[in-house]
Amino acid sequence: MMRRVVIVGCVLALSACDRTRPSQDAPAGPSALSVEAAIDTGQSPSPEAVSATASASVDMAATPVKSEGQDGIYTPPSGSPERTALMDALRGQVEGELGGRAEFVVKTLRSNGQWAFAEVEPQWPGGRRINPANTPLYREEPDWPFDGLHTEAIYRKMNGRWQVLHHSIGATDVWWVDHCHTVPRGILTGC
Repeated sequence: MMRRVVIVGCVLALSACDRTRPSQDAPAGPSALSVEAAIDTGQSPSPEAVSATASASVDMAATPVKSEGQDGIYTPPSGSPERTALMDALRGQVEGELGGRAEFVVKTLRSNGQWAFAEVEPQWPGGRRINPANTPLYREEPDWPFDGLHTEAIYRKMNGRWQVLHHSIGATDVWWVDHCHTVPRGILTGC
């Protein structure tokens, strides 16, 4: 089993990515936002996105709002300031690796107000799929064993702002379980 050192891997990937060369399939300029991206960024979706989402709601379904559970763990609802801050913090970390501004389809999002964990699938604004082979991350590390672009992140709120402590794009293992002893119980999947 191949083990990946997340902190070093992320730092190396970030420094190795040529941020001046955008992804070859990144949108050239501002484009219409999908409904979920608009909600997660606090902007208005385009009419096209609203109608496209209505017909593709299975693929684009936002994480349902969950009531507060064990130890005060909850899923921040779409459009909430907390969810927006979490997605913006991650976006700032992954833009250089992906080669452009991404939005996220949220698969899992858990928070207790001080710690959070996200499992997301990045996409271009408007819901367009990102071709992994065209990203700076893949171009700089063509032999690295990536498994798509799914992204996981561990966050901590420090000085009133959400910070990404660790993240990984395309991990082939469940790297975050190495942090089960640090992150409060119930935040991370599998702990």
